[in-house]
Amino acid sequence: MNKILLSTFVLTGTVDSADDFLAMVEINTNPPAAEPSYAVMAKSAFPCEVKEGTKFYILKLTKDDIPVIICEHVPPPEESHDISHDQCWEIIENVGE
Repeated sequence: MNKILLSTFVLTGTVDSADDFLAMVEINTNPPAAEPSYAVMAKSAFPCEVKEGTKFYILKLTKDDIPVIICEHVPPPEESHDISHDQCWEIIENVGE
């Protein structure tokens, strides 16, 4: 079996269900693949309130970056990152063009 390690990517996700600690999520590539992937993620990994229907993105811009979760319609985080919140949204909006 061959495995391919992605060095940069933008994945789209939707929370299917959540309890006090975990969220069951559906994750897809952009543009969408034929079948989505499913994962269980800690709610503490999200920078927003997590509930059924929450939309989010998983963004990794370079091979050395750690993937970042960005929720839809969330104000910019207080802490400093290598790229700004606005730059992340600009990248997400231009994916696939």
